[in-house]
Order: sequence, then structure tokens, then C-alpha cells
Amino acid sequence: MTAGRQKQRRATTTSFVSSISTLSPSPRRSESRRCAPRGQGYSAVKRAVADLVVSTLDPIRWRYLALSADAGYLERILREGADRVHPIARATLDRVKRLMGLV
Repeated sequence: MTAGRQKQRRATTTSFVSSISTLSPSPRRSESRRCAPRGQGYSAVKRAVADLVVSTLDPIRWRYLALSADAGYLERILREGADRVHPIARATLDRVKRLMGLV
């Protein structure tokens, strides 16, 4: 492997370890040691990042699937929110128009 390729791989591995430290509660140093045992560096870190991303996003994915299965529920939430904020937005807009001399 060329020196340039090694440098690029090292930078990518550092980026992966940074991703792990962002998504994981464990300290970066111990996490990088766990993910990059000698001789396995790049592929082990890539695998660890992929596993961590999947496990982090999985609850969000399941919640999304549950909510999107009931389109009526989402429509009700949006309608209730719009009904609640409409009077506030109307009052604000009326005040702005009055202050600008448009009314």
C-alpha cells in the first residue's frame, strides 16, 4: 500500500472513530482500541460504525414505521397543531400589519 493510500485510510479511520465517539457513550480512546485491534484497523472500525449507526437509528426507524402505518393519526396531529397556532399567527400578523401601517 502506498504512503498516500495509508494516509487516506488513516484519516478515514479517524473519521469513523469520531463517528463512534459521537454515537456511543463510551470514551473515544477505549472505543477505538476495541474497534481497531491490531491488524484489523480499517475493516473492524467500518463494521463497528455500521453496527452503531444501525443500532442508533433502529428505534427511530421502528417509530417511523408505526406512525406512518396510521396516516389518519398524523393528519389529526397536524390539524390539531394548525388549529391551535392559527389564532396566535393571525394575531401576530394583524399586529405586524398595523405597526407597518398596512391596515
